[in-house]
Amino acid sequence: MWSEVQDGEPSASWVELPENGWGALMGWAAGRDNLRRCPSSDAGRMVTGYIEDAKGRTPFEEPFTAADREAVDDDIDTYLGDAGVPPRPRGLSG
Repeated sequence: MWSEVQDGEPSASWVELPENGWGALMGWAAGRDNLRRCPSSDAGRMVTGYIEDAKGRTPFEEPFTAADREAVDDDIDTYLGDAGVPPRPRGLSG
C-alpha cells in the first residue's frame, strides 16, 4: 500500500501525522485514498535534549544527522513490524 500513496501538497483539509510509529500506523489504517506523501527535508533540523550526570542536567542542541534519520526510520519500522504492517519506503515522508 505504501507505494500506492499519492504525492500531495499541505492544505487546511489534511492533518500531518506525527513522525513516529503511531503516526505511521494511523496512516496505514487510513488507507492510500486518505493519505498523501509530501516531500520534506531534515536540512536545518535540530536535536535538543540534555545530558544528565552527577552534576545535574546539561542541555544541548545539535544538528539532526543522517544517523538520526536512520534511527527514527528504524524505530518506526519496528513499531509497524510489531503490528504486522510492512515498513514504509525509506527516503519518503508519509
